Amino acid sequence: MGKELAISESQLDKLMSVGFTGHDIGAGSIYPSSVNILQSDKQYEAFSDGDNITKKMYGQLFVRTDSNTTEDLADSIEGTIIKIERGYEIRNGENKIEQSGYGFLNALEKNEWEEKGFKPINMVKILLALGDFKTVDGAMAKLKNKVDSGELPKKADYPFCVVAVKGASFGNWFSVEKGMQDLANEFFKKPVSQIPVVGFNLVVKSSKEAGSDFTYYCFDFEVKPNDPEEAINFTKYLLEAKDQNLFYKVKERVEDDEYGAMKETEQAVEIVEGEEEDPLEADLPF
Repeated sequence: MGKELAISESQLDKLMSVGFTGHDIGAGSIYPSSVNILQSDKQYEAFSDGDNITKKMYGQLFVRTDSNTTEDLADSIEGTIIKIERGYEIRNGENKIEQSGYGFLNALEKNEWEEKGFKPINMVKILLALGDFKTVDGAMAKLKNKVDSGELPKKADYPFCVVAVKGASFGNWFSVEKGMQDLANEFFKKPVSQIPVVGFNLVVKSSKEAGSDFTYYCFDFEVKPNDPEEAINFTKYLLEAKDQNLFYKVKERVEDDEYGAMKETEQAVEIVEGEEEDPLEADLPF
């Protein structure tokens, strides 16, 4: 687990006393930037210095903001889990979101959408706080001051991000759920359903999938216990995010820019059609 941690009874009582675990959530309107994997030249225009990108950089991660540079690329992204949601998105033939909602679609519901010519995608979305509590709280204070002064905030000002787990990445998420269950039993001595999600840190990485005529990267993960005092401090944001829902209807909020409207071309990376989505689609903004 990296550094050795221990949680006292008083710390556990404080963590569990918030009355909300973050495993299930309600409705809201804030939608943070998403974590993407760099894996094709289709994404170069997302970077102001995209001409400097090489294939050796494929597989690295970045949080999509208003203006990214190659300095934003990283081998992994780690943060405190603030919320975990399970839901779905419905995309049309142009890969635009038509509808989204909370909870997985069952096989019958998916089939009904497919018969209408749409693409239903079940997924898990994780809201992460980027940095320790002092860093995140400081960034939020600066953001509030910027808004109060009438200055227009940027996506990079918001110290949170969303990881959308779907398609080829889905199988790797199961190890996270098992890891959380194991840590809950061994570290917290409680069922995972009783432990607020801020008690866990998620490390987001990528793993390479290759075949005879395709190569792509999907999300891979490592979960570990958060520092107890950090977890207790982060309950502030756990509660503030309680009424935010990452699966509200986002069709009107999707920017119709060149990056968001990217389509597969003959020059794109060849990929395998999955049951739910193309693996490359995990890198498109929401």
